[in-house]
Amino acid sequence: MRVRALLALGAAALVGLAAPAPAQQQPTDPAGRRATAEQQLRQRIGQVVQKRLGLTDDQLRRLARVNQSYEPQMTALFRQERQVRLRLQPELRGPDSTANQQLVDTLMNQFFAIQRQRLELVERENRELAAFLTPVQRVKLFEMREQIRRRLEEQRRNNARARRQGDGQAPVTPF
Repeated sequence: MRVRALLALGAAALVGLAAPAPAQQQPTDPAGRRATAEQQLRQRIGQVVQKRLGLTDDQLRRLARVNQSYEPQMTALFRQERQVRLRLQPELRGPDSTANQQLVDTLMNQFFAIQRQRLELVERENRELAAFLTPVQRVKLFEMREQIRRRLEEQRRNNARARRQGDGQAPVTPF
């Protein structure tokens, strides 16, 4: 679970890319320590992104602004997709004859609609990024995001598999 939380935070940090903060006294409460750790991770990820993409400080600041403007929408789409997947799983576990075919069709259509919305969002973001990133920088940025997404998905599947070890069911991954 800790790895998943760190990967999720890493994905959020890649989206949020915080600017370096001045040195602060370490908070003693758990929420404050977590916020500090998240800020430090965002800074480290920002440094990695800046180095891997060869960004100037201005490009990094602009990237952070663009990412922060798209992050809520992207997060909402990922949540919607996850909900569709979760609703599909029970229908796909049994024989085809027991599945609610109409529900599966509706959910599949919802899944594809979410995919289209995500693609449109990524295209809009890409157009904004093109104002200050080169095509190569944009590709590298999207590659980094995809690597994080794959790691998160792999960890999610591993966690689900571990939970199902006792019931003998194989994981269902419709898409």
